[in-house]
Amino acid sequence: KALHEISSRSNEPFVAVNCGSITDTLLESELFGHERGSFTGAERANKGLFEEARGGTIFLDEIGEISRHLQAALLRVLETSEIRAVGSTKSKIVNCRIIAATNSNLNEIAEQNLFRKDLLFRLQRLGIHIPPLRKRPDDIMPLARHFMDAGRPMGIHAVMSNDLKKKMQSYEWPGNVRELRNVIERMRLMHSDKLSYDIEDLDLKFHTDSAKQNAPNTESTAKPRPEPEYPPETNENIPDKKEKKQSDANAHVDDVLSKGRSPVRQLERLHKLFERCNTLTRSEIIELLDISPNTATKYLKTLCDENLVERVEPSQSTRSHYFVLKQSNDSPSTSSPTSSAHP
Repeated sequence: KALHEISSRSNEPFVAVNCGSITDTLLESELFGHERGSFTGAERANKGLFEEARGGTIFLDEIGEISRHLQAALLRVLETSEIRAVGSTKSKIVNCRIIAATNSNLNEIAEQNLFRKDLLFRLQRLGIHIPPLRKRPDDIMPLARHFMDAGRPMGIHAVMSNDLKKKMQSYEWPGNVRELRNVIERMRLMHSDKLSYDIEDLDLKFHTDSAKQNAPNTESTAKPRPEPEYPPETNENIPDKKEKKQSDANAHVDDVLSKGRSPVRQLERLHKLFERCNTLTRSEIIELLDISPNTATKYLKTLCDENLVERVEPSQSTRSHYFVLKQSNDSPSTSSPTSSAHP
C-alpha cells in the first residue's frame, strides 16, 4: 500500500485480495467478474477486482496459493492487459499496477510443478525480498515507536525506557512485524493510562519459545549442583562418542524436516497420513497439516496424479467425498467406478 500511496496512481483505487483465503471458483469470479446466470446464484452481473482497480493498484497477497488454471488466466492479464468475466465471450482492457506477495518460495514451488515458470518469470520483473525482522534489528525501534504513537493526538508521544528497548531489540520476533504490532497494542491496552513504559509493561508470555531464548542468565546466582557420582569407567560403560554425535545429528535433521513448510515436506507428511489412516477427507487434511483449502486441493491432485491415492464419491454431494490410499498391488481395473483422478 505504501508503494501505491507514493506513486503517480495514489489518487486511484487500491484493491487488495488474499488469494489463499478464497476457493478457486470464487476467486476467478472475484478477480475477473461474472455475467448474470454464469453459475448458480449469479443473479446479476458483477464487476471484478481488476476492473475496480482500473487506473490504480491491485495487490494479490499469497499469490503462491492460486491454482494452475488461475495462473494461466493471470499470465494472460500480465501479457495482454485483458480480462474476461466468467460466462462472458468478450474481453476487456484493464490498466492497473499489479503487486503480488507470498511467504512461499516460488522457485521451489515451480520446480515441483505447482507454479507456472512462465508466470514466475513474468512476476519477477521487479522483486523485493523482505528479510525477517530479526535480521533487521535497526527497524525494530522505529516500527515500535510508530505503533506506540499510532492513534494518539498530534504532539503526544510515548516514552520507552532503555531496558525496554534492549529487550525488544534482543527478542527474535518470530511473527515479524505483525507480532511486534500486536505486542505493542497489548502493552497499550493493559496500560492505557501511561505514556512512559518500562520492561515490566512488556508481556511476552504468549511467546514462550523466544522468551526462553531471551531469558536472563541466572547461572551466576544459582547454587551449584552437586556432582553426580558415576561408576568407575570401563570399556563397557564408556559411550561411543562418534555414535552419540551421529545420533544427535540425525535427530537434528529429523527435527528440521518434520517442521518443514515446503511443498515437498508437506506432501511427504500427507502421504504418511494416508499410510497411517488409509482414508481422509479434505477438511481433515486442512486441519491436520494447517494448510489452506487451495493448497490441500493441489496436494491431493498431485497424489492422485501420481496414482498414490484416489477420490471416492459416494454421492453427488461434495461433502461426502473422501480420499483413499491406493494399495501397491491395486490395478486400474479394480478401481471403484465412482472414483476419479482429480480432487
